[in-house]
Amino acid sequence: MLHKKSAQENVAFGLAVLKYYLRFNSKENLQDANVSSEELISNLINILKDTNFVCTSEISATYPGIDALDKENKLGLQITHTKNTSKINKTIDKIRINKVNEEIDTLYFFITSERQKKYTIKAQCPKLNVTTNNILDFDDLAKLLSKSQDKLSKAESELMKAMPRLYQEGKERYQAMLNNILETRNKLDRRVFTANKILEEPEEMLLSLKEIRIDIQKDGIMNKANPAVSDSFNKIINIIDDVESKIAVQYPDEYKKYKAKILPSWNSPEKEECLDILMAIRKDVLEQIDNIDIEVNKLKSILDNNI
Repeated sequence: MLHKKSAQENVAFGLAVLKYYLRFNSKENLQDANVSSEELISNLINILKDTNFVCTSEISATYPGIDALDKENKLGLQITHTKNTSKINKTIDKIRINKVNEEIDTLYFFITSERQKKYTIKAQCPKLNVTTNNILDFDDLAKLLSKSQDKLSKAESELMKAMPRLYQEGKERYQAMLNNILETRNKLDRRVFTANKILEEPEEMLLSLKEIRIDIQKDGIMNKANPAVSDSFNKIINIIDDVESKIAVQYPDEYKKYKAKILPSWNSPEKEECLDILMAIRKDVLEQIDNIDIEVNKLKSILDNNI
């Protein structure tokens, strides 16, 4: 059936499933898992950072603002689905108000959705070290773990121990893989890839392509549940990046208008030329979508046969 997976593929798959589940179930316990999501994330952070985080739910004392504590190294970990700056600052304020900073001197955040590109940390808490480098998400975790074969192997073992049924040839594995793929695949059903040229405008096409690229990138690790599908999603991102760069170089004045939201940005004959360039990528994009659909149909067939 499946070829033997590498540790990196197994870790990517496990993190993809975990992120998908938490997207819809916040921090509730994982279905069919041997540990809570908070415990599993804490254990993975321990592998990555060589720390000793223990979930505060297992400790008699209360620690408002953190979900896991490393007493020995005086570290705190907040696990949250909310990714904005406000959440970061409110957590720091809560730690200060409840004097949790007497127990910890460094704070980590793990974002179960996806971290922002930038954070502005304004909240002040005496003796508490908080930096944007300590804000991680699943994509960061996968990338950093992959730098060490030893840590990657330990993370693989941890995920397999926590979610054993996902790593066996069975319905749970294939359903989880299918769920992850469809979450992003369904976002590709856009008219920008199918509408007649007479119905299109360069500005609308560029905006739609940008939205699609961002959607794929936001799903991040979730797209890596299946290596073949991951490759196709990455190719679609590259196709979109390349065509926008081509438009920006070939029509610099019009592109500046588009970025400044000055409409119309293109007039004839440049408008028609620009549309031709944008529509020319459809064949390559649709080829990648077809590849994704082949994998989707394989998984559906396996599930229909009730393996």
